[in-house]
Amino acid sequence: MGVYIQFNTNSIVGNIRGKTKKFVRRLLHHNLVHFMATDAHNMSNRSPVINKSKEYIIKKYGKSYLDRLIIHNPKKVLNNEYI
Repeated sequence: MGVYIQFNTNSIVGNIRGKTKKFVRRLLHHNLVHFMATDAHNMSNRSPVINKSKEYIIKKYGKSYLDRLIIHNPKKVLNNEYI
């Protein structure tokens, strides 16, 4: 039992400031995040910053952590497997 945590890419490298960015980075640091997603609605307002977020995750936590967030964990959910 438990919960899965997803963060939006703008939360770590976008224009969001303050407590949200700090909180998400702390969750990442403690390996408590399961998915990375976007909150993009269009390219002019709330556009995705996927590449910047991927670069940040690789730099701070390594490629294997990024792969869990965007490949392995989503695949497990689709296959009805526990993460």
